[in-house]
Amino acid sequence: MTDTTTTRSAAEATTTSARRVVVSEFITLDGYIVGPDEDVSWVAVGFDPQMQEDLADELSRTVDLFVFGRVTYDIFAAYWPHAVAYDEGDALRPAEGREDPRIIRALNDRPKVVFSTTLDDPGWANTRVVPGGVEDEVRRLATEPGRAIAVQGSASIVQALTRADLVDEYHLYVHPVLLGQGTPLFRAGDERQDLDLTGLTRYANGVIATTYQRKDGSAR
Repeated sequence: MTDTTTTRSAAEATTTSARRVVVSEFITLDGYIVGPDEDVSWVAVGFDPQMQEDLADELSRTVDLFVFGRVTYDIFAAYWPHAVAYDEGDALRPAEGREDPRIIRALNDRPKVVFSTTLDDPGWANTRVVPGGVEDEVRRLATEPGRAIAVQGSASIVQALTRADLVDEYHLYVHPVLLGQGTPLFRAGDERQDLDLTGLTRYANGVIATTYQRKDGSAR
């Protein structure tokens, strides 16, 4: 069963005068985005076809720039350039080498920024390496016209942007699993930020997709 309570999102498909910064994550009920030893096997368990459709639609329509930290970038760069599009009628098997063609095109063809002080040759087409200054660079990118800037994985980048209050919208796919340890999305000790819940979708696999935006009228 898929139950969509609300669908309003500020990450519009059209180009705007300034980009929005959108954090999009798979996350466990206890707040981790990666388990021990970089384990993300729990993401693919019972992956829901409608969830796949919604993700592909979001990435293909609303995003024109991806931002990564080094660890997440290495994982994506090793996989997505070699991913093969589904044939019609194929079973849905994420992370097994066949993926939605819309996601493949978005990640491979659109500009990407990776923050790293050690990466010289990114090796993945349309990628620019930035050695530091995460907050300043994302703030600059957000002033440019375009669609959304998507941050995926990359906990250290998310935490830096959250701390600087630069995130306009969080898309969190909450999985019904407790890991007990791993890499948390948020860190303790940051200042309070109040958000509006603007989207809520319940999928048949037990995942709940939530969309949170900065409060109306607040500015970065």
